[in-house]
Amino acid sequence: MNKSECIKRSAFLTRRTDNCGFTIAKGSNISPSDLQKAGIEMRSFRFFPNSLDVVRRLLPDFAVIEIKDNVFSFDKLPF
Repeated sequence: MNKSECIKRSAFLTRRTDNCGFTIAKGSNISPSDLQKAGIEMRSFRFFPNSLDVVRRLLPDFAVIEIKDNVFSFDKLPF
């Protein structure tokens, strides 16, 4: 499945069954253990769920921005 098909299908599939996932932008300030603790799963080098709103709710200590289609940037928020 190519990227444009993934984008078109994402509106019709649930987060858990969507096979497009997201990737992490270079320079992001997040570790694999941070993602795992939040309940984000990695499958085939993509991360799930791939909904920006859901990822933001799962990681309230991070600023999460979608910099392009399914590429998320993470920055730790100061306390």
